[in-house]
Amino acid sequence: MSQQTSSPARRQESHATCQVILVKGMGDHEAGRLFDAERSYREILAIDPDHADALHLLGLIAYQARHYEEAIALIGRAIVGNPHAAPYYSHLGLALHMQGKLAEAVAAYEQ
Repeated sequence: MSQQTSSPARRQESHATCQVILVKGMGDHEAGRLFDAERSYREILAIDPDHADALHLLGLIAYQARHYEEAIALIGRAIVGNPHAAPYYSHLGLALHMQGKLAEAVAAYEQ
């Protein structure tokens, strides 16, 4: 089998694996098991370093831990991967607001 033939199949398998891990991570996140959720999101990023949802949700964990600079960086990376996700901008605005970066927070909210 050529690499061209197997590459799409591998990408599809990786995507499916990431989706399963994401659902688990989100369940842990919603249940307050932040350590387990973080581990799931980082597992996704080991497979796909630009996975926008994993970056965003990892940024939310950083925000919840009051690590605002890390939250801003992670959510910013998520926005690069998916610039049309309104919740990303809202959460970025929250983190910027907590840093006292009010003009930047307003700009994020307006997105």
